Amino acid sequence: MHAKNVLAGLLSLSLLVPVTSRGQASSKLEFEVASVRPAQGPPPSQVICEDPCLVPSPTVSGQLTYRYTNLMLLLTGAFQTTGDQIDGPSWLVTEKYDIVAKVPGETPRIQTWEMMKNLLIDRFHMEYHTTQQEFEVYNLTVAKGGAKLKEAAPPVGPKPVHIPGVRIPEDDEGFPILPPGYHNLLIAGHYGVFHLSTRVTTINDLVLSFKGLLRNQHLFDKTGLTGTYDVKLKFDYTQLPGAFGLIDPAQPSDPALNLFKALEQQLGLKLEKSKAPLDVVVIDHIDKTPTEN
Repeated sequence: MHAKNVLAGLLSLSLLVPVTSRGQASSKLEFEVASVRPAQGPPPSQVICEDPCLVPSPTVSGQLTYRYTNLMLLLTGAFQTTGDQIDGPSWLVTEKYDIVAKVPGETPRIQTWEMMKNLLIDRFHMEYHTTQQEFEVYNLTVAKGGAKLKEAAPPVGPKPVHIPGVRIPEDDEGFPILPPGYHNLLIAGHYGVFHLSTRVTTINDLVLSFKGLLRNQHLFDKTGLTGTYDVKLKFDYTQLPGAFGLIDPAQPSDPALNLFKALEQQLGLKLEKSKAPLDVVVIDHIDKTPTEN
C-alpha cells in the first residue's frame, strides 16, 4: 500500500534523472564508503545532519553524516523534489536510520544526491518509476509596469560577525538593519506584520522564503530576473496559511498588506496560482532493513 507523505523543506525542484527498469541511474555515481544501519539508541533532540547536509553549497567534500533520519528526507534530496511527489509506504517517514558516507574529493553537491539515490538502490533494493500528477502551483512573475527591485549595494568595510543572542537592530519602519554587500535575509514580526529585509539576494532566495510562508513547495520563478538585490517587503502575516496566520488572530489586517498585493505594489512582482503536471516518484519496492555494511 502506498501513502503520500508531505515533508517541508528548502530543496528546489528539478527534472528527474532518466532511469532503467530497476531505477538505476544511467551513469552510476557512488560514495567511496558508506555505513547504513537502523538508528541506534534513544532519539536525539533533533535530526543531526553534518556537512551541513541541507545547506545549498555548490560542492561537498569529506563526510556526510545523518543521525536518526528518515528515508523520506533522503528521497526528496536524491530526486531533488518534494515530499508530496514521493509516493511510497508510510514507514518512509517513521523508520529512522544512521548513515555515514564519505564523498570522493571535492564533489558537486548534485552528484552527492545522485550517490545517495544509488545508495538507496543498492542497500535498500529500491525500485521505482515516475509518473505525472496535477498539482496546485504558484508562479512568480514580473507585474505589469515592471519590477521595482533595488540592485544590491557594494560592501562597506569587512564582513561583520553576528554574535548569537544579540538582537539585530531595526530601522524606524521596523526592518532589520543588515550590512550592505553581504548575503543575508531576515524577517522581523511586529503585531501582525512581517518586515522582510535582504541583502545581495536572488529571486531564488525569495522563492524559497515564499514557499515556507505559503506552505506550498511548488512555487516557480518565472520572472527571468538574474541579478542580486537588496529587498524590503512589508506584509500581513495573519492572512498566511498555517501557524503564521494564527500568531495574531485578533490583530486587524490591512488588505493592502496581503502578501500578494504587497509583492505587486512594493516590488513589482506577482504571485499567480495555477495548476501544472509535475513528476511523481512511485516507490515500487524498498526494504525496511538495509543490507549489512
